[in-house]
Amino acid sequence: MYLLLGISSLSSSAYCQELIDGNKFFDNWSIGIRGGAITPLTHDEFFKDMRPAVGIELSKQITPGFGLGIEGMGYINTGISKTAFDASNVSLLGKFNLMNLLSGYNGVPRVFELEAVVGAGWLHGYMNGPGDVNSWSTKAGLNFNFNLGEEREWTLALKPALVYDM
Repeated sequence: MYLLLGISSLSSSAYCQELIDGNKFFDNWSIGIRGGAITPLTHDEFFKDMRPAVGIELSKQITPGFGLGIEGMGYINTGISKTAFDASNVSLLGKFNLMNLLSGYNGVPRVFELEAVVGAGWLHGYMNGPGDVNSWSTKAGLNFNFNLGEEREWTLALKPALVYDM
């Protein structure tokens, strides 16, 4: 089990339907660059055993309350491997914008938004020579998004999550 630390009232059905009808396939895409840390959740010292993590994410906001994303993460110096990356994880994520689901969407992003994130993926551990390890992973976390710029087109986010090696 790992803890990832990343360095980024219900609407009426008629209102939501209007927004979904106006959303085209190429609208509301985003790409993110991730940098942060990974640390074992149990049987280790939290800060002493923290290691670097880097990644990239591609997301599509389908409605103001729900989005999908795919992320690829690489973890550095987490095991006995002599490779640059000791593990990688590719996940398909569901994102639920709690601010828009609970308070409604007013047409522009808020300065601060809170998202719940859940997903599943493929975790790969790299070893020297034969013996690489593959397994399923699950992810559950929160995204604390701070939207910047005049039209709030840039987001800086803190993304703590639990990633489980299944």
